[in-house]
Amino acid sequence: MPALQNILPHSLRGFSIWRLRRLSRIRLPLGSRPSVESAAPAPKGTAIRLNPTSSVATFAKTPASPSRNTTPIFGRLTKQSLFLPSAALFAFVCLSGCGDPGTADQASGIPVAQLEDKRPAAELPEILEAVKARLPSTGYMTNDYLPDTGDFERYAAAGKGPLTTVRVGMPWIFSDGFSPLYIGIEQGYFKDVGLDIEMVPGGPGKDHLQTLAGGRVDFAIVADGMNLPVFAASRTSDSEVMAVASFLKENPVAYLSLDPATPPTEPSDAVVEVADFSDAVIGVLRGRAHYVQFLVYEYGLDPERVKVRWTGTTPDALLSGVVDQWAAWILDQPRLLEQSGHRNWRAFRFHDLGWKQYCDLIVARQQTLQEDPETVRRFLAAFHKALEFYFENPPEAARITAEYARDVDYTPEDVLQRFAIEHAIVRGDDGLPLLHMDPDRWDEVTALLVRYGIIDPTAVLQTEKL
Repeated sequence: MPALQNILPHSLRGFSIWRLRRLSRIRLPLGSRPSVESAAPAPKGTAIRLNPTSSVATFAKTPASPSRNTTPIFGRLTKQSLFLPSAALFAFVCLSGCGDPGTADQASGIPVAQLEDKRPAAELPEILEAVKARLPSTGYMTNDYLPDTGDFERYAAAGKGPLTTVRVGMPWIFSDGFSPLYIGIEQGYFKDVGLDIEMVPGGPGKDHLQTLAGGRVDFAIVADGMNLPVFAASRTSDSEVMAVASFLKENPVAYLSLDPATPPTEPSDAVVEVADFSDAVIGVLRGRAHYVQFLVYEYGLDPERVKVRWTGTTPDALLSGVVDQWAAWILDQPRLLEQSGHRNWRAFRFHDLGWKQYCDLIVARQQTLQEDPETVRRFLAAFHKALEFYFENPPEAARITAEYARDVDYTPEDVLQRFAIEHAIVRGDDGLPLLHMDPDRWDEVTALLVRYGIIDPTAVLQTEKL
């Protein structure tokens, strides 16, 4: 798992409430800042619409012409259904992928055509069938332990005995992500069901999927959802771990750009289209470009005209004009741009292009599920209770989160800015209850991971088409 960015606390301030109002349809006066007294849960976020004339994803290995009548990914996308919501970004961990710069000129960008192409000859429908047969999502995820109505009250009413200590491997530093865990501790929900939570911090060099498999933590919070099927594919036997819930039900990965037609002091309403990436340079982490390749090859762009440049996790390259697009995560990083005086940013999200993956997963060991399933159920019942509090009492939830986010300098108002966008991503668009996951969506994401070489195709495709 790649190291996440080091974020200076003061650099995460200044996110425009104007933009939050526009993105999440919060009815606040322009120029105002959310207060802990007045904030309310945000409805589903506003979307930026992709131009209907843009091409849709194709199964063809050879890039399709934008004018071709192409087939949507997995038969689910249509030209009318492609929407690109704008929002804010947090961590860069979801931007892992593949690619080798070779001998290309990094100063001017590396054409996608010169990146290492790990795609097998098999197309997505065939890969998807192979995934369902040889690496099915049911081997690494389940909804079976999520609470039913009344479970929390039943566990709480059972009486309090000695508390069971549960170690939770956190995805990163103690920031304002994963608020329900903080809320559940502060409000006593975990103790109500007999659990004492010990949070184990994450950070560079800490892979809590490994520490979970090794028994050093009882649950792991996995920020980048794709790491779970990658982990499962790497095991020589059945995966030792299972995702039992997903906090973020939409993929937060996005590309950010600055709108040259809008002054930096003003927010931009410009629509970001697939065609905008022709002749563009995209800044990504070194050697990690699978989202770029997905965009180019599935949406019929010319791989000679789209370039990548290896950049860091701060917006310097975008602000200086070295790159036109900057790869990021949809819950925090625009605050870096706005702190630098650039409110005219635009976001291009991949979730609505078809790369739909769950993130901020709660993962447990198979052994725990078999030998102590009640601890898993009690943990999830308390977490769900805290999630209800998170939606119903955002001002108090923000206060608690700011207090527990000890590694950064946040106020409750800063946290409310995140909530205004995060609430819609937590609810998701899969039509399932909170925390639930769609196994078909997992299989489709895994097929994309195989297609772009993040999972070794030979581990899944046992055919001559390799």
